[in-house]
Amino acid sequence: MPWHKVVIIHNDQARWSAAALMRPFIMGYHENGSTPPENAVVYHGLNDTGDHVYYFSPEASTIALATKAFQTFDVTPCTEQPNLDGCEKVTIS
Repeated sequence: MPWHKVVIIHNDQARWSAAALMRPFIMGYHENGSTPPENAVVYHGLNDTGDHVYYFSPEASTIALATKAFQTFDVTPCTEQPNLDGCEKVTIS
């Protein structure tokens, strides 16, 4: 499973789009109870135009696909691990 990239255009709806992306992922992430999947991480950053960019590790991508978190988004599989400079790891609680 590759890394996956999701870009959410920066506009008035970006916050709600991000919530729609992360909500099903977080629910799937917590299905394992107190032992979350190892290496299932998501990173967030901004591109040059201020759009929100999310990178899902291969393990996180598996969860996102299983929970249909990617269903309404334009998702790009990455051919290699992306450059995460300038990105922050999303805290999942």
